Amino acid sequence: MIKDFLIKIENGLNFTYKEIQKNVFSLQVSDRIEIKIEVIEKDFILHSNVSILGNEKKEELFSYLMMANFLGYGTGRGKIGLDNETKMITLSKRINKNVKYEEFYEILEEFINYVAYWQKEIIKFIEKQKENIFS
Repeated sequence: MIKDFLIKIENGLNFTYKEIQKNVFSLQVSDRIEIKIEVIEKDFILHSNVSILGNEKKEELFSYLMMANFLGYGTGRGKIGLDNETKMITLSKRINKNVKYEEFYEILEEFINYVAYWQKEIIKFIEKQKENIFS
């Protein structure tokens, strides 16, 4: 089922997808956004790296990102987190596997928009923190 969805998306939007391992797919949206889609028992998990985690203003950034995670309002009900090596800020979202294509497409589109938003927002946040002489 997910392969059918990804083929439709690939043909309609000129994104490219590939199966990188069993039940794990990579959807290349742009040079800055890659979405990994993992198929598990009852769900799909969307996952994307958002930004490299630098060493500057980490505590302030973590506080800011935790506020975004609160109730999922800043993330479209996804979760901002860190990768296993704690080098990348990530965004993930779980979707029920029983969705129809149209609903999957809308959820994916929204997820991509949140990834792009947070890529820009983290850069703005760090630049603003650097300008603040009192921090």
